[in-house]
Amino acid sequence: MMMGPQTTEPNSISDKGSEAPPPFLVDAEGNELETAEQGKSYKYRDFSNVTENDEEALGTDAVATPAPNRNMETSIRVQKFPVKLYAILAQKEFNEIVTWMPHGRSWKVLKPNIFESMVMPLFFEYSNYHSFNRLVNAWSFRRVSSGPDRGSYYHELFLRGKPHLQKYMRRLPKTHKKLPMKKQDEPDFYRLDQTNPLPALEDAPIPGALITSSAMSNLVDNNNNNISNMNKGEPHSLANSFTGPLDMSR
Repeated sequence: MMMGPQTTEPNSISDKGSEAPPPFLVDAEGNELETAEQGKSYKYRDFSNVTENDEEALGTDAVATPAPNRNMETSIRVQKFPVKLYAILAQKEFNEIVTWMPHGRSWKVLKPNIFESMVMPLFFEYSNYHSFNRLVNAWSFRRVSSGPDRGSYYHELFLRGKPHLQKYMRRLPKTHKKLPMKKQDEPDFYRLDQTNPLPALEDAPIPGALITSSAMSNLVDNNNNNISNMNKGEPHSLANSFTGPLDMSR
């Protein structure tokens, strides 16, 4: 029998009186409502054991985003933020710019300037790193404040090799705030990795298939040279070689 989500403190979800919030609070339009109620604080829950066939383990309040129509435009630029971010992290060619942390439960932008000028034009209609950070916060990602993962971001439903969980992620309305988190409650992802390891990057492709397009092929061929030029101070924008929407096959 498939186990439900686990917290960094065993049984803290299932025990009565736990301060951990329910998996999701949503309004009539499906927007996640996360409010800083008196005495409430956030505790990380590990959903790595939840499979596509066992998603009821997320709880009865979980509301999935409807799957897009097959005839819909599939350009990566029109996908929701978590899908775009997962697609970026799936590309090994970007590993020196933005990468998963070793355990696959958080990610980090290593070179913000290069990320802004080379990566963002492929996936977003804008190329502003501050706007990207606002989206990160709006989608309820949390920043690791200490330890080897300091400066990386995580979301309990954004896991390497588990893209089926992303449809339960919601953008937080501007009128709502994330629950506060006590410093001592920050998750230990390396300990979780010992008991519930996630798939390696090469085993965690984008759903359906990896992105395939002439633009991505050019990126694979030229990326190392472009990074080298940027490090030498030679200006280059990958957007200059981008000729159209980057399509994600289903």
